[in-house]
Amino acid sequence: MQTTLDVLELLEKEDDKQRSNNLKGKLNRSISRDIGEFLSVLVRGLGSTKILELGTSVGYSTVWLALVAQSNSGHVHTFEKDTELIEKAKMNIEKAGLSKFVTFHNESIESAEIPESDFVFLDTETRDFVSHLNRFFPKLIPGGTIVAHGTLVNFEEARDYIEKVRDNPKTNSVLIPLGRGMELTYKFKNDEPEIFTNSTMVR
Repeated sequence: MQTTLDVLELLEKEDDKQRSNNLKGKLNRSISRDIGEFLSVLVRGLGSTKILELGTSVGYSTVWLALVAQSNSGHVHTFEKDTELIEKAKMNIEKAGLSKFVTFHNESIESAEIPESDFVFLDTETRDFVSHLNRFFPKLIPGGTIVAHGTLVNFEEARDYIEKVRDNPKTNSVLIPLGRGMELTYKFKNDEPEIFTNSTMVR
């Protein structure tokens, strides 16, 4: 019987093989292990229970988030419009024994009903970040957090998104220079101290 660690290691090897062989076509494009561990530590520390993932792929990052949901008595809603990828993700989550902590949405977020969330992991095409933000931000509860993945290596594509979250009077946002880079954004509560809501974050 496969353990959760077995599933993660198998997906890591599969992703490494695709990248090292410069394979073309439909790739897993999973996050790296250090990003998975970062997400686990961050979301556990935040105590998030309403986790939204945009860009499931084959479910590697979903495993990390579902482990946190299991620990926090929470749940993950994950969106992936590619049917082939999401079916692989379902199998991987089942193998990891985490199916009851994940709801899969095989649809585009642009037309979907967005669930309320207190943590969002954004890992779709970088050029779509702004349109996706516009869809889920109203359902992100005050005090919620967003992690947008790949904003350093895809900086030019991510520029509009970065400017939008940093210029928003309802958020503070900073770059995390780990892996491919992440933009970490916090949505203010209604009673935030003035020093936070009036500060201009470093660009």
